Amino acid sequence: MTEAECTLPETPPSAPPAPSAPQETSSGGLNLAEFGGTSCSAQEGRAVPQLDISAAEQQSEEEKHQEDEARRIYESGQAFEYMTNTCLKLHVDDENIIRALILSYAGTFIANNELGINIRISGEAGIGKTHVANTVAKIIPPDYILAARFSDKALLYMCEDLKSGSVIYYDDQALSEQAAEIMKAQTSDINKPFIYHTVANSKHEQLTFPPLCVRWFVLCNSTGDEQTADRELSFFVDNSFAHQQRVKKLKAFLSMNPSVQQDTTEVDTARRIWKYIRRQTIVQIPFADRIESDGSEPLRNLALFESLIRASAVLHAPVREMTADGFVVASEEDFEIAARIMNPILKGVQGSQKRKLTKNQERILTEFLELKESSYYLFKDIRDALNLSEAQLSQAVNGRYDATHHSDGLLKIPGIAARQDKDGIKYLEWDADNYWRWNGSNAYFILRPVSEMSEEPVSEKKGKVIMGLHR
Repeated sequence: MTEAECTLPETPPSAPPAPSAPQETSSGGLNLAEFGGTSCSAQEGRAVPQLDISAAEQQSEEEKHQEDEARRIYESGQAFEYMTNTCLKLHVDDENIIRALILSYAGTFIANNELGINIRISGEAGIGKTHVANTVAKIIPPDYILAARFSDKALLYMCEDLKSGSVIYYDDQALSEQAAEIMKAQTSDINKPFIYHTVANSKHEQLTFPPLCVRWFVLCNSTGDEQTADRELSFFVDNSFAHQQRVKKLKAFLSMNPSVQQDTTEVDTARRIWKYIRRQTIVQIPFADRIESDGSEPLRNLALFESLIRASAVLHAPVREMTADGFVVASEEDFEIAARIMNPILKGVQGSQKRKLTKNQERILTEFLELKESSYYLFKDIRDALNLSEAQLSQAVNGRYDATHHSDGLLKIPGIAARQDKDGIKYLEWDADNYWRWNGSNAYFILRPVSEMSEEPVSEKKGKVIMGLHR
């Protein structure tokens, strides 16, 4: 082997920690171990050639080791954390998006989900939307992910070769009206094949779309139409200054250390874990009657939330209880995992699950309007406070519809109206009371069982678990 080669650790830790930005070593270099590898120098990182084993035999031994390691990780209940931490070594931050994408595919192994976990990732161009989706796609079995740009007709005819429980990944491609209608029909009963009738060469054709398929959408500032958005989890990627600095540091580190092999052992091991998960699993949620929301949440959001709980339970099945019928029993830990993903996007912090807004629209609400006490705000003041251009603010208020952008404006939100005075000065009118009556505080929680509250006064018996924390 050459000096530049460096092997990854043979055995991943049983519960690998999430990576942080690379730290400088005492010699002034960057520590490769921060990203899951080992440090290399002219004297280190050499592997001794095994002359008595052929390359094929050595590869077979490596594959066997990965299989054994994948089985050990799954059977110890660490599959979800291992997959998450593997992806976090390839993509900086956006942990909730990574977890949601993993659970999206895990949901295809479940036989009793009402809705599949479709994912929409939106934001400005060039801030890492595609990269985070591509990162998770690496740990999905290649036969179960379709990542391409395709016409409506192509997708319909490709569906005959699509496997049940596949991911259909749209990168910067908005759904046409026909594709949106097909998605809505197919997701109405995800557990059954969707039959589509068409005519080709003057002859009737029946095309069968397989069940349990989910979709990932990566789009620039597009929320899609309301009905498709209702069937998705909506996320924003992190584009903060601190995030950009961490990305810059990682890129510099990789340029200085080209021998780092990130897409090898750990990615392959994570991908192999899926073969140990049983398809058509039925998951029981014994606390379903205690799940509540302190906002007026649509029933589809509750269905998506329960799908996240079941997906977590499937990935943790070896350490969950089983019923006599072989059903996996979800635990409150699965509720906490789902709440830590869902609640921030319900609140408009890491996505826009309830309001179905773009990131700039959410910023106007959460960073400006919700914090103020006045009843009207000049467009100029909003632009200056949030560093938005005139075009960005106009699109945020009025919406944008073209070939690649489908988003309603802020004016669809109760309590917000756009006005213009006699001098042509534009401003937003803000009815805080109307807005807060509609919006609520938006969080799922779980009521504590009455048996745990027998000593409490009646007025205090409605205890909560919010974001996984007992109140």
